[in-house]
Amino acid sequence: MKKLSLLGLGLVVSWQSLFAAGLSVTGVGWGLDGNASKKSQSQVSATLFVPQSLNVGWEVGMDETMIQNKTSDDVNELGIGVVWNWVGLANSFAVGAKTLNSSASANKGAQAVDFSYHRFNGYKWSVGLDLGQSSYPNYPITSGGTGFSVTQISPSASVSVTSRTSASFAFDMINLSKDPGYVGTSFNSFSATLSLFLNRGSIWAGSWSGKRAFYQGGRAQTLYSTPLIFKGGTNLGASYVLGATSSMNLTVAQDTYQESTYGTDLKETIVALGYGKSF
Repeated sequence: MKKLSLLGLGLVVSWQSLFAAGLSVTGVGWGLDGNASKKSQSQVSATLFVPQSLNVGWEVGMDETMIQNKTSDDVNELGIGVVWNWVGLANSFAVGAKTLNSSASANKGAQAVDFSYHRFNGYKWSVGLDLGQSSYPNYPITSGGTGFSVTQISPSASVSVTSRTSASFAFDMINLSKDPGYVGTSFNSFSATLSLFLNRGSIWAGSWSGKRAFYQGGRAQTLYSTPLIFKGGTNLGASYVLGATSSMNLTVAQDTYQESTYGTDLKETIVALGYGKSF
């Protein structure tokens, strides 16, 4: 199922995992359209940050998504992921992987992997490329058979506008090896985020346009594992440093999506509250 990516926190998380052990916990709630097939949806997740050396760190995460449907069986889905990070003076590499264990037979055995490279000049600018691959071996195909794979290519860039503001951009190209039903096989989207860094935290606002289906992000830790066609969205967020070793963050996002090719546009509001602590 869809896991919310806390936009604007990726760089902070990567550096935290390299220099200090820590733990973050996040709760996510969905406000659903009255015409949606889902009655309710929520998620809890936790990520452990483990430093290995000055340049290398690991992230190990687990999330559980709970969905109540109006007319079909309820769904519980457990995701387990790991990310390896390496950061140098001007380059960074990351490899992420995730697997899903779902009560929905279509999503059982789903897996994703991501290879990420970024080149940067301090906090002035950065350019990057993510190559993602996911597979759904048990997903039924309406034309016969089961299983399909997804390839995603995501170039990105960010630049400091002032000493306290930055802008980031990404373009996502998604291709499915087979059409699992009414979804289609090719999707493109563009996203932009503006961030303001404060003395004890940051705030950010972003939006994206285009179409997405079976999208993955956050180095494969975010998966859209349901056959929905997403058609754009917005998000607002803030983080606040509580003390020398702890912080909180809040993200509110809204997406537009369809449950079928010619279905009515539906909207969902997503609220995520997280707490992080280093040791």
